[in-house]
Parts: sequence; structure tokens; C-alpha cells
Amino acid sequence: MLRSWLCALVLALALTAGASAASTGILPLPAVLAQTRSATPATFAHRAGTRVANAQAFAQMRAYVLGRYAGVGVEHSFVDRGGGVVDCVPFADQPGVRGHSIARGASPPIGVTPKSAAPKMGRPQPGSAASLDLTLRPTDRDQFGNARYCRPGFVPLERVTLDVLVRFPTLALFLSKSGEPGLDAKDDFTAGRHEPARPAGSGDPHYYARGVQIVDNFGADSWLNVWSPTVALNQMSLSQIWVVGEGGGEGGASPKQTVEAGWQVDPNHWHSRNAALFIYYTTNNYAPGSGCYNLECAGFVQIANNVYLGGGFDHYSTTGGTQWGFELQYKRDPANGYWWLFYRGPGAWIPVGYYPKALFGTGQLTRFATKVAFGGEDTGVPSALQMGSGAAPTAGFGRAAFQKTIFYIDTSVVSRWATLTAQEIPGPPCYTTSLGSGGNWGVWLYFGGPRCN
Repeated sequence: MLRSWLCALVLALALTAGASAASTGILPLPAVLAQTRSATPATFAHRAGTRVANAQAFAQMRAYVLGRYAGVGVEHSFVDRGGGVVDCVPFADQPGVRGHSIARGASPPIGVTPKSAAPKMGRPQPGSAASLDLTLRPTDRDQFGNARYCRPGFVPLERVTLDVLVRFPTLALFLSKSGEPGLDAKDDFTAGRHEPARPAGSGDPHYYARGVQIVDNFGADSWLNVWSPTVALNQMSLSQIWVVGEGGGEGGASPKQTVEAGWQVDPNHWHSRNAALFIYYTTNNYAPGSGCYNLECAGFVQIANNVYLGGGFDHYSTTGGTQWGFELQYKRDPANGYWWLFYRGPGAWIPVGYYPKALFGTGQLTRFATKVAFGGEDTGVPSALQMGSGAAPTAGFGRAAFQKTIFYIDTSVVSRWATLTAQEIPGPPCYTTSLGSGGNWGVWLYFGGPRCN
């Protein structure tokens, strides 16, 4: 008995000290870091998909990996549904907390669905959609028998290695929204003015089909129908919520700041051609170094031990089949200015974590957001492939991708049905939207299409 107790104590101390616990079939993190230290551009030069720009870019990538895991302890690791490795790390070892005095914090109450009925606009929708599950469970095992679960006090952290980073020309592009050179900020929609449609072939790789509302707000909510569209080489396609602050801010004009969340297909980033859960933020109009996905930089503070950002789902929608989806909400806590992310599948709401107020400096999101948007985004040079399901919105339920139960939270912390205006860039015959409201779906939006250009 005493010997068993001493062994357990030694193991606990090793984990606290930053040692990596063994997981069957997975290379331990210390071994990964040893390989990273000795790696050179020649190591990856002949690997398919390698696009690293030069030796300097490679050195930055190597430094990023080594810095990301310096002193990080791993309780155990597992392989996610998409084939990526996930490390269960102590709460204090995640990038947004390590080296900072940040508490776990308590989430504010969830923003409830508006009590009033949504105005009738369009036909009632057929309705039958099922909530899918992405929560980690101790009983779920990967192909090696490792539990796909992190116990309380730990958070699931995507393992980012050079094998992933060298698929991008630079580290900055890995951390950027699209992963490709381009202007993320051209999706503008300012008060009282709809940005003119961009001509095809303009050089901007971003395409949008979404509903937008200019309104001061403390957050937004939507139920997102999940598909896995086909994307062009080195490109992405997504469905998401945008909560945007721009124009104001303390002490003068603020650059565009956002908190975003949804699902995305990006084989370079998420190890799979299926859609994965993601979040993103920018503090400075998508400029390099102003934001990142998930926990890939020191921004988001994750609280939940059973939600993996970057993970896939247990079901995907199919044409004529069950329509699967999940609900997301961003809500600003009036008490401290934190922007909280909530997720709900078939069970109760889960507070995933938050973006601290301090992250946004003196920008607009330290006070409130000024715009909400819901729908799809694609990238592609010279052309983009499927958005949503790949079907046009006119195909309707069971064929086209949609979001429903769309509302925002006003600055009095009251939920309001969104009043959306369609934004289609570059416009027909590319990706389009169809807006409606009323009935069990509240406010909804169909969006997408097969390709652009």
C-alpha cells in the first residue's frame, strides 16, 4: 500500500514539474520537442505539401513550437477524430494563462432566446434538425485506447508541430484567418452603407454570403447547421458568428476588433477534410500578430475540460438526410468585460472560456460590439469551391446550409431577434443568401453555393 502511494506521489510530482505522461501510440511531447530542436529546412524540403517560404520563416516556426511548450506539463495525450494529437495540460499551462495572473473565473448567465416571437418573413421551415455532440467523454477512446478526455483542472490543447506549420509559407499566415496572403478586412459593412460588390478577380481571396446587422451589442447567438464542403487546395470554407467592434473605442478611433466562432473545413489546419469547431479573434483589423485561432496564441482562456477547440463532430449533415448542428453564443460579461463563449449540443450549455477585456487594449470591444453577422466565408485564388453544403440557398432544407435561432444581446443585456441585411461578396453568380424569420426557427439564414469564379 505504501509503495503504491509513493509511486502515485512520484507520478504527480513529475506531472507538476512539466514531464509528459506516456500515452499509447503517441510520441511523447519531450521527444517531439527534441526533434524540433534538431530540425532544419532540409528535414521537410521533400515532404508533400511543404510551402515554408525560406530558412528565416522556418526558424520562426521552430521557435514558436519550442516556446509554445516550454515548461508545459502533459497529463496524457490522445488522437482526435480528425487525426490530430491533443495534449491534456494544466489550466495554468495554456498559452492565454501561462505567465499571467489570470483566474479561471465564473461565467455570466447565458443569454436566453428572445421571449417575443420573431416577425414573420417567409415560409415556416420544416424544422427537424438534430443537435450533435463534440464533448470529450472518459469512455471515448482513440485507436490506441487513450481516453479522449481531459479531467477537471486540465484543458485539451491542440498539438502544433512543424509538420503542420510547414504547410504555410510563414508563421504569420498560419496564425491568420485564411492562411493565405490577402486582405481579411475587406468584408466591411459600415452603418448605413453596404460595401459595393467586389469584382471577381480583384485579388482578394475572401468571399462572403451572410446576414449582417449594425447594432450596439453584448454578443450574439446562433444554431449552426454542420456540413463538410469541398475546398480548393490550401483554402478554407466556414460557417460562423461574427461579433465585431469598430469605429469607437476609448480615446479615439478603434481598429476593427472581432470575436468569431463556428465550424471550418481547412485540411492544412485541422488534419482532416471534415469540418472542425473553431474560434478566432483579432484586435487590429486582422493585421499579423493581432489574433489567432483557438489556443494557438495567448488570447483565449479556456475553462472547459470537455470541449476541444479544433475537434471534429460525431455526425455531419447529408443531402436529404438528418440535418445536424450545434449552438454557439458569445456574451460579454458586464461585470468585467470578458467575452465568454458558450457551446450547446444535445445537452446543457457549456461555458468554454473567455477572451479577457485586457486583450483588446483601449479598443471598441472593451466596451461593446457594434455589429453582428452570421453565415459563410470561403477563400480561393483564383477560385473558391463549395460554401455551406455546396448547394444554393434556394435548394432549401435538407440540401442547403443554414443557421437558425439567430439573435443578439443588447447593451441592457436583453436578447433581441436579429434584423439581418444580406451581404454577398462579390455577389451573384457566386455565393448567395436567403433570409427569413418566424415560427420555431426564429430568425434564420440559408447560404452558400457550389463555387465562385
